[in-house]
Parts: sequence; structure tokens; C-alpha cells
Amino acid sequence: MSFTTVIMTACLMLGAGWGMAQGNWTVEVHTGTSWKPPTTLRIEQAGHEDVTIRDVRYETRPWSSFQSVALLTMNYYRVRVGYAWPTQPVDWGVLGVQDVAWGAELELLHDKAYYLSGDDPGGVVQHFELSDGINYLLGNATATWSTPLTGDDGEALGTAELTARAGVGPVITKPAATIRGLEYGADLQGTLNGYELAGVGAAVGVGARWFVTPHVFLALESTASYATTRQSIANGTASTNLPTLHVTFGVGMRP
Repeated sequence: MSFTTVIMTACLMLGAGWGMAQGNWTVEVHTGTSWKPPTTLRIEQAGHEDVTIRDVRYETRPWSSFQSVALLTMNYYRVRVGYAWPTQPVDWGVLGVQDVAWGAELELLHDKAYYLSGDDPGGVVQHFELSDGINYLLGNATATWSTPLTGDDGEALGTAELTARAGVGPVITKPAATIRGLEYGADLQGTLNGYELAGVGAAVGVGARWFVTPHVFLALESTASYATTRQSIANGTASTNLPTLHVTFGVGMRP
């Protein structure tokens, strides 16, 4: 059982328990993918000069394990538990008065990064991955607008919600790397060992929900995140900046 499995299960159990007691709680699970623009990777290793590799390109490989599609634990996913207070009118100036539900969320965003290439004439990096996750543990603040949907004949089609969110929190990683021929972390993949508090991350996003029943919704979301992480390699550390664009879709419930 991986660290992310433990966290995801705990979040879902917590949200389900709270949700049964309070109708304003939501629980949702997403999958999707992410894209990272070129960035840098700094290698500090005992016995060698520090080196900064530029134009580093990563890929996500969001669904790398078919066997884990159902549980998502080896793939890209996010799980979120949230609470929204009753709506209140807010005057947005030119937009007029809108009813807004302010809320708070606890979120685990499990992103992934595999090193593809970089400006590395010395051939320092043979392999580098954060495949057991760039795990953002985010505390989010949210603002939600909702509206009923009806067809041309007046038939009710459910309710749509638009949510803006912003969050910040620690980032936990588990690296696997081969740097200057020295391997690190490959034997730790898929286990609870090797996770590190690697840095801090932040994310902002906009998501839409469509309640297909009074209690179940489909969701689509776009998020921009940024993290600066520093993780272990053999006899040293590797530091990287990770600006990322995420697109996810999922399902959730509000009891």
C-alpha cells in the first residue's frame, strides 16, 4: 500500500462520514493529465561541482498502470473533501449582485514527472522521475456560483456550479534517479518508504460541476500550480521548479 493510497482512503472516509452528517459537504475524485513548460534541475552531489541543467522537459504519463485505473493510486489523480457555507449576496460591481457560497477544502493532488531531456552536455542525468507523485497537500479557499439548468421545454436538467479555488500546502515526493551512474530510490517505488517533505506548492483553478442527480455530479476543471522541490539522490540532492497546467475530470457527491 502506497502513501497516496493511505491519504486518498483517509480523505474519502473522512468526507463520506462528514457528508452523511451535513448536506454542505462534498467529496470528489478526479483523473486527468498535466503539462510542464521547460524548467531547471539543479544537482548537488558529493565529490562533484554543483550543476544546473536548463531547458529540462518532463512528461506526466498520467495513466502508466492499467491495473491501477480503478484505484488510480499509480496514476494521476486528485481527491478532495470540501465544505461550503450557505450562499450570501455579494456585489461584484459591473457584474451586479451574485449569490456566492464561500467554502474550504482539503485536497490531495497526485501529479507525476518523468525527466525526458535537458541541456546536459556532461551527461549528468541518466534517469530522474517523481512517479510515486508530486503530492500536493492543499488547503483551498473556494467561491461557488450555482444555477439551475432547464431544457427548451422547461424540463429540469439538474444544477450547474462554477467554483474558483486557490490553495497552498506542503509537497511530498519520492524520487527515483540515476545521476552520474549512481542509482537511488528504484527499490522504494510502490512502498511507503522513501517519501520526503520536498517543498511547498500553490494552486489556483476554476472548475465546473453538473449535478446529474440532487446528490451526484460530474466535474471538469483546469488548474495552474507551482512547486519548488528538493529531493534526495545518491550522495546528494536534486532541486527543480515545477510550473504546471492541469486538466482533470471526475465525479463527486453531496449527500
